[in-house]
Amino acid sequence: MEDKQNTFLVSLRSIVQDVQSASSFDKAISILVERLRDATKVDCCSIYLINNRKTYLRLEATVGLQRDSVGKATLAVGEGLVGLVALKQEIVNLADAPSHPNFKYLPDVGEDEFLSFLGVPVINQGELLGVLVIQCKEKRLFGEREEAFLITLSAQIASTISLNRSTKEIDDFNCKRYKGKTGSGSIAIAQAVVWKPPVTFDTIHIMYSDDKEIQSELFHQTIFQLQTEMDRAALHLQESSHEAAASGYMSSYGSMLDDLSFEDDVDEEIFSNGYVAASAIKVVATRRIEEADKRGDTDKSHDIRDFASILISRLVHLSPTESDITSPIVLVVKSMPAAFVAEIPRDKVVGFVCVDNATSSHTTILARDLGIPAVIDVNLDLNEVDGRTIIVDGQNAEVLVDPISSVVDEYMQLISQTRQQHELFEAEKYEKGITLDGERINIQLNAGLNSQDDDDLSEQTDGIGLYRTEIAFMLCQNLPSEETQLGWYKTLLERFKDKPVCMRTLDIGGDKGLTYLPIDDQNPALGFRGIRVCIDQPNIIKTQLKAMLLANKDLGNLEIMLPMVSRLEEVIIVKRILNESIHEIEVDLGCA
Repeated sequence: MEDKQNTFLVSLRSIVQDVQSASSFDKAISILVERLRDATKVDCCSIYLINNRKTYLRLEATVGLQRDSVGKATLAVGEGLVGLVALKQEIVNLADAPSHPNFKYLPDVGEDEFLSFLGVPVINQGELLGVLVIQCKEKRLFGEREEAFLITLSAQIASTISLNRSTKEIDDFNCKRYKGKTGSGSIAIAQAVVWKPPVTFDTIHIMYSDDKEIQSELFHQTIFQLQTEMDRAALHLQESSHEAAASGYMSSYGSMLDDLSFEDDVDEEIFSNGYVAASAIKVVATRRIEEADKRGDTDKSHDIRDFASILISRLVHLSPTESDITSPIVLVVKSMPAAFVAEIPRDKVVGFVCVDNATSSHTTILARDLGIPAVIDVNLDLNEVDGRTIIVDGQNAEVLVDPISSVVDEYMQLISQTRQQHELFEAEKYEKGITLDGERINIQLNAGLNSQDDDDLSEQTDGIGLYRTEIAFMLCQNLPSEETQLGWYKTLLERFKDKPVCMRTLDIGGDKGLTYLPIDDQNPALGFRGIRVCIDQPNIIKTQLKAMLLANKDLGNLEIMLPMVSRLEEVIIVKRILNESIHEIEVDLGCA
C-alpha cells in the first residue's frame, strides 16, 4: 500500500516538472495527458479548457480519443459530463457514464468504448480553467487514491496552465486586437475593404467658379437627389418594420433638408463669393458646426458634418455603391454617416468599422436597430487593414485584424452558437410558456426600436412587459410632437391587440441623454433622472401621456410604468397630470 502511495507521489512530481519545463503550451498539455494516462493505467486521458467567455469547453489534448477532434469537439458549460464538472466545479466519478442523465454522445470523438469516467475541475485562484478527465473501457468506479491523485495534480498544474495560456493569448492577440468606443450587433468575419474617398469634408479645398448659376443648379439637384434617396431608405426601413428608426433617421437629416435657410446660405456663398457648390457647402456647414460646438451640442455638430459630407459626396459622385461590392465584406471607413448605414446592402456588407470618433449617435443607434455588427471610434490604421481578414465583435466593441485560425475558430463557434440559439427559438417561438408540472408562465417582450422585427411577433409572446420609449426620443433632433408619438404608440398597441403593452414614460438622465434637453446633475445615477426630469418639465410627460391615451382609446391594452420613482409624492404628481390629460382629451373629443 505504501509503495503504491510512493509511486503516485513520484509520478505526480515527475509530471508536474515535465509540464512546467515544456517548451510551449501545446507541448505542456500533450505531456500532461500522456504522462497522466501512463501513471493511472487508464485507457484514455483528456483535458478540456474553457473559452475566454466562460461559455463552453473545448478538447485541447487527448490520448485515447480521436486526435482529429482536438480543437473541434466542444461542450457548453453544463452540457455533458465534462460540462457538468465545469458547472458544479466538483469531481464526477461514474462507473457507467453512458447511463448518467447528463451524458452526451459526441459521434466524432470516439468515446463509445469508454464506460467509467472521472473528471475533476482545473481551478487557479478561484478561476475555472478547464476539466481533466480519465476514462476506462471497463465498468468500474475509480478509487479514492485515483481521485486524490487527479485533484492534487490539477491543483499543481493549474498555475502553469494559466500562465502558459495567458502568454499564448498575448502572443495571439498582441497588436491585432483593437478596442472601440461603442459597438452594436453581434459578430462578423470577412475581408476588410477600406473606403477612402479622395475628397472629404475635411480635405476639400476652397475653389471658385464663374458659372454661378450652374453651381447653384448642381447644389439644388443634389439636395433633390438626397431627398429622394432618403425617402427611399426611410421607406425601406419602414417596410422592414423599423418605423422608429426610420423616424429618427429622417428627423436627423430630414430637418436639415427642409431647412431653407441652409439652402439660402449656400446660394449666398455661391453668388456673393463665387464658390463652387462643394466649397460653399463646406463654408456654411463649418460655420454651423462652430455654432453647435459653442453650445456644446456635439450630436448636432456631428449631424451637420455628416449632412455636408453626404452632399459633397453626391456632388462629386463618391458614395460607395452596391456595384462596387462583389462579395461579403467588412466596410472600414473614417466616418459613417447614418445615411450610409441606411443604404448598406446587407447581403454584401456584413459589418462596418468607423475609425473617427466624430460619428453621430444616430449612426450608432441606427446600426444597433438594424442589427449590423459595427465598432465605432477604434484606433485603426486604414492603410494597414485593407484586404485583410477582420473580425468585428459588436458585442464587445472590438476589432481583430488577421486573426490566427484558432481565434477565427473561437469566433466561428460563437457565431454557430448564436445561430443554433436562433434556430431553437425559431422552432419553438410559438410554444406557450408551460412548465413540466403544467404551470403557465407569461412570456413578454422587452422592447425598444426593434419591437416590430417580426410580423407575427404578437403571436410569439404574451405582450410587451417593457417598452422603452426614450430610445425613439434619442433618434430625434427635437422633442417629438404628440402626433408623432401617437403614431409610434398606436402602431405598437394595434400590433399587440388584446395583449398587454407596458410603456415606460421617458427615462433619461444618467447614461441616457437627449441633446435637445441637457441635464446637469452631480449625481446622475441616483439623482435627477427618470420621472423627476419629466415632473420638472410637465409638458413633456403630459404630451407623452396624452399620446399614449389617445393611442389606447379604441384598444384598451395599455399599461404605463413610471421610471426611477423615489417617493410617493412623485406618483401623486403624475396621477394629477394623467387626470388632467384625460380631461383635456375628453374636452377635445366633446365627451366632457
